[in-house]
Amino acid sequence: MANLQIHLLGGLQIRLGDGDPPHFVSSKAPALLAYLAVTRRPHRREALAGLLWGEMPDDAAANNLRQALSSLRKAAEPHLRIDRDEVAFNADAPYFLDVELFSDLLRLQRGQPPAQGIGLLRRALSLYQGEFLAGFHVRDAPDFEEWVLGQRVQLRDLALDGLESLTRLLIESGQCQEAIPVTAQLLALDPWREEAHRWRMLALARCRQTSAALAQYRSCRAILRQEFDADPSAETTALYERIRAAQNAPRHNLPGATTGFVGREEELAALAGLLAHPANRLLTLLGPGGVGKTRLAVEVAQALVPPDPRAPGLAQFDRIVFVPLVACASRAQLLDVLVERLRAAPGEAAPLDRIAAALRGRRTLIVLDNFEQLVECAGDVVADLLALAPGLHAVVTSRRTLGLDGEHVVALHGLPLPHDQADLEEAAHNPALALFVDRAQSVRPDFHLGARNLATLTALMHRLDGLPLAVELAASRVRSFAPAEMLAMLDRPAGQRGDLVARSGPRAALDPRHASMQQVVAWSWGLLDDRQRVLLQSLVPFDGGCTAAAAAAVLDDPQAALCLDELVGHSLLQARAGMSGSTRFAPYEPVREFAALHTDAATAQRLRARHRAWVRLWAGQLPPT
Repeated sequence: MANLQIHLLGGLQIRLGDGDPPHFVSSKAPALLAYLAVTRRPHRREALAGLLWGEMPDDAAANNLRQALSSLRKAAEPHLRIDRDEVAFNADAPYFLDVELFSDLLRLQRGQPPAQGIGLLRRALSLYQGEFLAGFHVRDAPDFEEWVLGQRVQLRDLALDGLESLTRLLIESGQCQEAIPVTAQLLALDPWREEAHRWRMLALARCRQTSAALAQYRSCRAILRQEFDADPSAETTALYERIRAAQNAPRHNLPGATTGFVGREEELAALAGLLAHPANRLLTLLGPGGVGKTRLAVEVAQALVPPDPRAPGLAQFDRIVFVPLVACASRAQLLDVLVERLRAAPGEAAPLDRIAAALRGRRTLIVLDNFEQLVECAGDVVADLLALAPGLHAVVTSRRTLGLDGEHVVALHGLPLPHDQADLEEAAHNPALALFVDRAQSVRPDFHLGARNLATLTALMHRLDGLPLAVELAASRVRSFAPAEMLAMLDRPAGQRGDLVARSGPRAALDPRHASMQQVVAWSWGLLDDRQRVLLQSLVPFDGGCTAAAAAAVLDDPQAALCLDELVGHSLLQARAGMSGSTRFAPYEPVREFAALHTDAATAQRLRARHRAWVRLWAGQLPPT
């Protein structure tokens, strides 16, 4: 059975299979087929006769309907169901109807992820080749013409909504250049649609075509004044002012990088995608000290910096503000720093109100770096600012989650580690090894990854848990030590190895918290209560971590599981699925070493004794082999 193809958008084309278009004596026969195919329901004969021959007497109208049906039978009989009383389109026979597919694709794209939504919208809009039955006319059939007009308006509105949805998705996903021709299509269909002018202004500005974006506003204003004697809305005018202001606004105060960005490229792309979505206004980069939270936050912010004023445009944000918080320990200190960094206007109003006023009307990305010590005393400040300033987005780096509504937590762990049996080609693409080699070559240019040192460097990365700061600090030592010597130093008992992963010289004075991994852990250790510290110490005897039940047995505390969860929240423990399905908790290696060094001899002896007792009990419960 041949496939019947009916194209109604942009004109009328009917074809059965690969043959030539059928010949109809009158335009009313194809009009009848189009009506039956679009409505997809049975119609009584007298209703169809009145639709197309309503100006004739009933007998004459019925006779013309019979002739039209006879013509349609010859052209596409399997696709019609005709009896004495009713006529219907046979949807069970193979057919293609552009109007139906157009509507179905527009409906399917709703709720889809952006990439799929864009693809479905493009496919749907490619079908809209013009207005419904454009250029096709039927004489003396006012009821049919009225139906055509209704379909034309409905489908045109669907096309306009589809073009606007496609524009929005393209801009939100960063494809601004591709959005520009879509906005041209939108305005060609409806030049009086003010939203379309705004979308085009935004797409042009984000592509650094600021002059064209400002000209689009003037064009919009001229059209509205001429047609409606009205000015653009406040929303359109505000966008125009933002585009103008973006040319001279300070763009960012991000710290400059002194080393290359290595090892977090996938996370960088994922974060940029999250920030592109308007709903993701609070992102928390969570992880232990030394995992690279600050560097990643700065890199993703740098990727979103507004364009240079010499080539102005409107980026996703008008400005980006970096706020270091390591010296802040109270709510009042946080507010003072924000007032300074955001250049809030002086006045008698409360600091929070002045900060909110400095944020309103602008799209600001703020990076709050090192927030962990402020979570309990000042977390509400972040929540209040997000509520008071709709254009604000925040990226927070912290060793603890903020626990706020709408918070999107991105947990960072050590860099992926190389496999023990990895060959040289595979190892060359490993992030941890790539970072080590990059930093090692800055102090010893002839250092390289080779077959002779691959196994040693792999073991070294595992001992450092892939923590970027630990990897960087160890790499700085290749000037004096071979990788095998470093590994041997780490294998010595805690307290006898010296601090291999430590920084010396001016850089240590500039950032004392990150001068060594011991000082990194000491910062987090200072945020713990006594019970949490004791629990960390109880995990030292376990090599490779343990279950909550094992920790509770060694600590003699049935509530240890809750405390373990708190330590995971402080980014001091890793929670991993064990072989048996139960969760295993393991401190990062620098944390384990720090806890061991800060456990007095009597406590360490007691914990080791309880650990040996637990091992004997556990071994006694194993089934015989």
